[in-house]
Amino acid sequence: MNFFKKKFFSKWGNHSIQKHFDTTLRLVEWGDFEAAIKLLSGCVEQAPHVAALHFHLADIYRRNGQQNEAAVFFTKYLTMEPEDALGAAIKLHLMGKGEMPGTLPPAFIKSLFDQFAPHFEENLITRLRYCVPELMAECVLGRKNKFHRLLDLGCGTGLSTEPFRAYVDAAEGIDLSPVMIEIAREKKIFDELHQAEIARFLQNPPHQYDLIIAADLFIYLGAMENIFKALRDGMTPDALFVFSVQKAAGDGMTLGEDHRYSHGVAYVERCAQDAGLRILECRPTALRMDGEQPANGYIYLCAKA
Repeated sequence: MNFFKKKFFSKWGNHSIQKHFDTTLRLVEWGDFEAAIKLLSGCVEQAPHVAALHFHLADIYRRNGQQNEAAVFFTKYLTMEPEDALGAAIKLHLMGKGEMPGTLPPAFIKSLFDQFAPHFEENLITRLRYCVPELMAECVLGRKNKFHRLLDLGCGTGLSTEPFRAYVDAAEGIDLSPVMIEIAREKKIFDELHQAEIARFLQNPPHQYDLIIAADLFIYLGAMENIFKALRDGMTPDALFVFSVQKAAGDGMTLGEDHRYSHGVAYVERCAQDAGLRILECRPTALRMDGEQPANGYIYLCAKA
């Protein structure tokens, strides 16, 4: 909650609500959910127009096992803030109170990565032992090592483009987070950068690409059908497309408690076939560490069918 306290509560100018919310945070940390619910309910009564209060009250109800009450306030939040920067639709689905969203809300993704950007690479490489960019480069460069234009979908700070940069004439990146984009810009590895939603960008891309990369993109975007079809139209005839997915327990797509999507092999194969893509390689791998355990997934390499 601390991030959202800073982002949403500092601008209200209501010192009483701010004080009560600070106390609520401490009560939640101590595990006294009943007292936290009572206190935050009073804040909601004082400021019913503040959508974030409804979300946080819902989340305390959820943590206290009161799912029906949580669903009421998550739903109220969504009627007030349909962009859903706090991820209420995710919570509703995980409680069994709503359908699985096809993608995480763009506003939620933007807020998440704006927050993480300053320490993003350090956390990935040092703490999570992240090696997806290098694994993707192995898949691609083992087949071809000269490209005209690369497109990095969900480029973040540019970490995934770095292993490819010496093998491409031009590199282009797109990301929702302006903070991530600025860090990538400072590294001077991209010729063009775009802050935009990927689905909209792919409807009218400025160039054709002979290499498209997407490291961990689909753990946040989820549904592949429309993205695959759109990016195929932006691929040159000899282009390659490499991406990673987190492994699902079954054949389909699921959304986990970690707020990440996982994808089954059968689902990926169907989406690729329907989009006119041919899978050249599906490489099982550990994507990163998840606590003490590896987060398993796949690196896929595709071409036009």
